[in-house]
Amino acid sequence: MGEISRAALFGKLNSVAYKAIEAATVFCKLRGNPYVELAHWFHQLLQLQDSDLHRIIRQFNVEPARLARDLTEALDRLPRGSTSTT
Repeated sequence: MGEISRAALFGKLNSVAYKAIEAATVFCKLRGNPYVELAHWFHQLLQLQDSDLHRIIRQFNVEPARLARDLTEALDRLPRGSTSTT
């Protein structure tokens, strides 16, 4: 299977989503997780002001604090100890 370039993979994201995935990569590395997971990305999207995720949360009456707590718990269950991120 051929390798997909990052430009092709992330080039279709809007600026908010792109910044969040960049921040998720840094966050993942700081936590020592071996792979960037959706939980990293969603965590970073929650940190932004008025992202699409915030609109979805409001639309479906999700409690933001509960979602943040659940994401933190999911992140805490991820393996740690990695020095590089893929």
